[in-house]
Amino acid sequence: MLKVLLVIPAYNEEKHLGSVLDRILRLGESRSNWDILVVDDGSEDRTAEIARSRRVNVIRHAENGGEEAAIQTGFNYALKHDYDFVIKLDGDGQHEPSEIDRILDPLLKNEADVVVGSRLAGYSEPLLFKLGRTFSSMMVSFLLRKKIADTTSGLKGRTRMAVKYSRMLYLTNGNLHNDMVNDIEELLWYAKKHMRIKEIEVKMNGRDGASKCYFKTKLLKFPFVLFITLFKCLLARAPTYTQMQ
Repeated sequence: MLKVLLVIPAYNEEKHLGSVLDRILRLGESRSNWDILVVDDGSEDRTAEIARSRRVNVIRHAENGGEEAAIQTGFNYALKHDYDFVIKLDGDGQHEPSEIDRILDPLLKNEADVVVGSRLAGYSEPLLFKLGRTFSSMMVSFLLRKKIADTTSGLKGRTRMAVKYSRMLYLTNGNLHNDMVNDIEELLWYAKKHMRIKEIEVKMNGRDGASKCYFKTKLLKFPFVLFITLFKCLLARAPTYTQMQ
């Protein structure tokens, strides 16, 4: 049976994580091939305690390293334990666990290497966030000659091959080290590697408070960081697996 790992990076998510895990566990009662890994990224609250109380796998960082560092810990775990697919979702309740099967389906059918869960048109968010997401999606769609409606979505499913490639990217040449654009940069590298990217509209819940990656001081820097990332990915050669060895 194909193995699926649900990776949940979490930083100070004691308010939401228990509810997220309870909903996933209810879904997983009929899916024996699902495992859950919570990566506690140096939280200062009861995040790890809440995760352990649900008897799921927990890895705790001694210090906060950022979202991508937590994701990469999950990817490393998935590769070491021979998982076939990885679904990454947030621990803040934004990503709806009931959509996991829809993200997973194209992977199981070998229709995609990467599946992005894009927000439905009616998703509620502050105007500046919406403008930033729309602008980055337009830029990436233009460069890829393929419409991607939600390039900043963190709800993604990946095959083992895509997980391995993301892990390699992170470990070479400083790729995927800026949480403001990590999702966008990763999609660009996937496209340069000719991986099959599929986007599926999913329900997402409104975020309770601002994203930890996009608070006001960072939001002003976003356009500049985005352009630098776009040019880097355009001009650089896509890293190969041999560079990881």
